[in-house]
This record gives sequence, structure tokens and C-alpha cells, in this order.
Amino acid sequence: MSRLDPIDFHVVCAPDGCSFEIQPRNSSSGFQPIKVESFHLSCQSDVGPCRAGRAWENKKYGGIIIYSLGKLADKVRETKGLRIKPGYVYIRDSRNMSCTTEDEGMVHGCLARVLLGFQPGELVKAGGLLSGFSIDANGTPTFNSTSTNAACGDYKCTNDREMGLKEQRALRNAVRMWRSGEAGGRNISVERLKPVA
Repeated sequence: MSRLDPIDFHVVCAPDGCSFEIQPRNSSSGFQPIKVESFHLSCQSDVGPCRAGRAWENKKYGGIIIYSLGKLADKVRETKGLRIKPGYVYIRDSRNMSCTTEDEGMVHGCLARVLLGFQPGELVKAGGLLSGFSIDANGTPTFNSTSTNAACGDYKCTNDREMGLKEQRALRNAVRMWRSGEAGGRNISVERLKPVA
């Protein structure tokens, strides 16, 4: 794991496909490696196949990638009705978010609260892992977030606001495929995301 990859992503390929495996920082923590087989664009998002007639417009979007909810997974399932698998991507039009001064950060704390009912810090303390990003009006992702990317928990500990390079590459490819329709739906396998150059 280098400074450029604050999350310990290992790309593992087998005959049935590739996945990311995210290792916990401490093997004795009781947390298991997280296996990410695909990025899945949430139907709760403002864009994508679930939003028929709402194409990706030249707007600014905020987004989060959820890899784990840790010990809060059951609570999110009960209160929000969501079953979230690793690689769950949630994207919202930045102008249509109802953020409060209690949200962590300017965008990503709001996204986490609206979707999950928890702030990023609460999720990290419960063993969760998520990353934040933005997409500009030209469709170009940026990979900075203080509230999600610069966090210290069971799977990463960094002050770096920027996503690691493998994660950036995978997300950039996912956004491109979702915007163009090349994805053919909401799920894109890690193998198609080509996280390693």
C-alpha cells in the first residue's frame, strides 16, 4: 500500500472473473477482507438506467462509493430498506441535495446521511468504508473528499483527501461507461473497470 493507494486494494483474477479485495489494516481486528466484484449504480441516484428519460446532463454531481457499512449494515437495511453490496455507487445532482450544517463536509456527508441515515464518521467508527468523488459539468470525475477519503478506520488510515490511483481508474471508467450507455445497465464488473493500467 503506497501513499497513492490509501485503501489496500488487491486486484485478484480467477477463471470466473476479477475482483478487488480490500484488506483490513489489522488482521486481528476481526474484520474480514471486502470483496468487490462490481460497481453498482444505485437506483436512488439522479442518473442512470433507473431514471428513464433523465440522461446524464451537463451538471455537477456528487457521489460516494460504499464498500462496507460495517456493524451498521443491518440498521441501514431496517431503516432504509437497502441491501448494499461492496461497490455500491450513489450519485446526486449537487443542486438538488438538502445538506445541513451538521453534515460532515460540503457534499459527501450529506449524501451519506440522505442515503444511509449516517454520517461518514459514524460509518467508519462502525467498521465501514466509503469514498467520495465529484463529477464536473463535462463528465470528468474529481477524487477529493475530506469527510470520506481522509479517514482513519479499520480499512484505511490517511489524511489524504484524494482516492488512490486504482480506485480512481476504476471509477473514471465506470462513469464513462454509465454516461455513454456502454455499461449496458447498472452493474460493471471489476474486470471491465480495468483498475490496473
